[in-house]
Amino acid sequence: MAISGFQSFRITVEIPLLLLTYSIMVQKALYTNLSIYRTCYTILDYPKENCSQLGNEDNNMTELLEPKVQPTVNHINMVQSTIQSTIPLFICIYVGLWSDRFGRKPFLIASLAGALVSAAANVLIVYFEDLTTWWFIASMMPYVLTGETGAFMLLVTTYIADITTSEQRALRLALFEVIFGLSSVFGNFSASYLFYATNYATVYLITMSLLGFSLLYTIFVLPESLKGNKEVQNSKEKIKLTNVKDLVKNIFKKRPNNGRIHLLSILGIILLQNFTIGEMTVLTLFLRAKFYWTLSKITLVNSIASILNIIGTVFSTVVLHKLLKIQEFPLVLLASISHIISNILRANATNDIYLYISYCAFAFRGMGGIMLRTVTSFIISSQEMGKVFAVISILTSLDELTANIIYPMVYNATLHTNSGIFNYMSVGMMAVGSILIIYMMNVNYAHYEPPTKEEDLDAKKNMALNNMDIFTPTQRMSLEIGTRTFSLRSITNTPIP
Repeated sequence: MAISGFQSFRITVEIPLLLLTYSIMVQKALYTNLSIYRTCYTILDYPKENCSQLGNEDNNMTELLEPKVQPTVNHINMVQSTIQSTIPLFICIYVGLWSDRFGRKPFLIASLAGALVSAAANVLIVYFEDLTTWWFIASMMPYVLTGETGAFMLLVTTYIADITTSEQRALRLALFEVIFGLSSVFGNFSASYLFYATNYATVYLITMSLLGFSLLYTIFVLPESLKGNKEVQNSKEKIKLTNVKDLVKNIFKKRPNNGRIHLLSILGIILLQNFTIGEMTVLTLFLRAKFYWTLSKITLVNSIASILNIIGTVFSTVVLHKLLKIQEFPLVLLASISHIISNILRANATNDIYLYISYCAFAFRGMGGIMLRTVTSFIISSQEMGKVFAVISILTSLDELTANIIYPMVYNATLHTNSGIFNYMSVGMMAVGSILIIYMMNVNYAHYEPPTKEEDLDAKKNMALNNMDIFTPTQRMSLEIGTRTFSLRSITNTPIP
């Protein structure tokens, strides 16, 4: 029986999506403030009453303590980011296949349970005030070992794909993006108000309660999207480990019309742009150390920045690309230039006006990644999509891991001289990327041309014989989302505790 329009838009998996995203964003918004406060007196042994002023007041005491505490906090954050950039990636790659065989709901429950256990551990750490900041690394492990936010987003996406038709899916996924964006905005915005109205323990208890409700809803109310699917129930497909050599060979193989050079150039642009995500690990510390921004000001500006990012992405994709027919690479160049302008303004800022303008310029940052993924899909065939996105996913994860180590090291080394130097590292990366973008703008990059029926049949036979078709459609979706897996860390400026 056909699903009616009303039934097809009945809210289902969007409820746990909203509650999880909001809870995580509230925790993230408070985490830098909490970690600096806790590090100040538990690790560095400064008076607790003086440490409590950090991030909440601007006076001589906070100006003295902030640069002394930040290097230690930076080191702890670097360890957290390293763990969060590695373990969930490999879990995310295969969670799609596992959910194909056993259903989406068990893995949604596992992901939410991991988030709930981590939140409960955070409540205990906050309650026992003598525990050091290092304990937050232990508390995040249950969520990390269930794939963290990347696995949850993949499961939500595949769940929506299961319950919608091709005509309904785009609108339903648009609703998914809206909920994700708005919950991020409101999480940032409300965090400081909740904190000043209560305390750390109460706010973390609230987020734990929301996650608990989300888990109960998923267990007792949310239906299994693959229930009754005989193909899934009878599936005997086994998990295949990716042959890394074959993946690398697929990227470097010769392609017609200089397709190999074009694909490698796009990969280079992606890695250069992705590397600048590392600046987010030190941005909040920079704003606190140089401009003495308080928690409430940082969360407010982050909320506005998230809104600007949503507006910029929608405007660039719908108006500039769809309506005005501007090609992909000019838009990627626009995103790159706006990023460079933003970093230069921030590095040379002498007051808040420069920073506000830099946030406005940064609104187009999301457009570059969208356009690059679009062009990549033009160059390669659907049969090798999984392999190419596997390489991109793995390399961007390693790229982010390196950035999360280098940026804090540069920031710590320049904290007492010019703490904004890290912005010029981003400028250099984006400048090199812009050169590659201009190169791609001036060449007729190779579009993949589907083979004839006879060629396609031979190719499929060879692929089957060589056991190269190693990714299912769900795995391909997993890998594509893997390139966006840690998007939550780019919305605010600290790791998820």
